[in-house]
Amino acid sequence: MKAAPVLIAALAAAALLSVGVVATGLKGSRSCPQGLAAYGALDQAILLEFAGTADGRFEVLLGDGGVALEGFVYPGEDDGGKEAVVLNNCPEGDATGEELAACTIWQGPINAVADGSAGPLPASDQPAAGALRLAGFDEALTASEFYRRTGLPVRAFDELTLLACRQ
Repeated sequence: MKAAPVLIAALAAAALLSVGVVATGLKGSRSCPQGLAAYGALDQAILLEFAGTADGRFEVLLGDGGVALEGFVYPGEDDGGKEAVVLNNCPEGDATGEELAACTIWQGPINAVADGSAGPLPASDQPAAGALRLAGFDEALTASEFYRRTGLPVRAFDELTLLACRQ
């Protein structure tokens, strides 16, 4: 896994954070900073909420929010864009590549979407993107053993739309 050192550092940093993500009742706007943005699929059965930290930490909430996955944004290696990883129940502290692979639900590019075109994800202090595209995330999520155990229905989506802003 090419991002294992980044993931280990991100997991260690996340263990020190105790930031709660709440976006209910707050309407998103173009003036919302990316680090406080909350996105969802059209049916809002899948929500992605940034934690308000500079490290790009976010949560993916499924169904009624009773199931949460941990995510991180990190610099991509190829084109200078951003990549992200969504994890489920990873071990804390140092983890082997095998352990990280076992708890990784999805890893890939995360892009802002405007007028149907994908571009780089804004920095956490920049205005939030109107929509996000996480290439292959829906397929990886619904194909995972974890997701099948939840009993949630299969959801297909291309983009997550800005729904709210934490304040």
